[in-house]
Amino acid sequence: MFLVQEYVQGLSLRQEIYPGQPWPQDQVVQFLLSTLRPLAIVHENRTIHRDIKPDNLMRRLKDQQIMLIDFGAVKEFTSTVIAGSTKIIGSPGYMAREQAIGKPCFASDIYSLGMVAIEALTGCFIGQLHTDPHTDRVLWLEELTRPIDRRLYEILEKMTAPKASDRYAHGVDALQVVYKLANAGSLLTDCDPSNPQQTPKVIASAITWVQKAQKMTNYLQQIPQGNPEGNSPNPCPNLQSPIPSSYAIYPH
Repeated sequence: MFLVQEYVQGLSLRQEIYPGQPWPQDQVVQFLLSTLRPLAIVHENRTIHRDIKPDNLMRRLKDQQIMLIDFGAVKEFTSTVIAGSTKIIGSPGYMAREQAIGKPCFASDIYSLGMVAIEALTGCFIGQLHTDPHTDRVLWLEELTRPIDRRLYEILEKMTAPKASDRYAHGVDALQVVYKLANAGSLLTDCDPSNPQQTPKVIASAITWVQKAQKMTNYLQQIPQGNPEGNSPNPCPNLQSPIPSSYAIYPH
């Protein structure tokens, strides 16, 4: 397999994503749209990028389009990859857990791109975000300073699901859903992190691990000492809102 890479003159997104300066949600949607297009082509050619991060996303000066660069880590999706005998390549924080054990797949790229989008939307570096100890999900909604569209929340949650099987399986699948959202009209603000009644149930219950530990402590204190029948509460379920991926219009 031979790769021909275009010379791109521009600046990486690392120079645009600043802590404390979150992007508007419509800008994040356009970012996903512009990056999923080339990623879908990469996946259609049976290859995995394996190192999607802000440093490898460049805004081209001549037209301001975001380009996916640095295909030095690209891997052809073969039985070798499936068997897990591939070298571990990627960047901490953006790397899906199956990729971290040498078993990357198309959904690994989806995870990485979703994490970049979350970083831009929250204005928080990846290392600043907490993870739910029960579900391994990144708790990012609580970092938002403004409400967002519930559909965008669901897309990002699916992109960054801990299990590869729970994510979009292919760049084309994610592109179809984001394209549908981008063409559905103005984005809503029906997912408010400051109002638990308006947030999805998974987030309303997904408080930080410190709060979870406190609730667990309070529960255990209510169990009589020496009671062998006392049962620990069940862990928080890994709730998800299914997102249809049957949208049949492809952007050109």
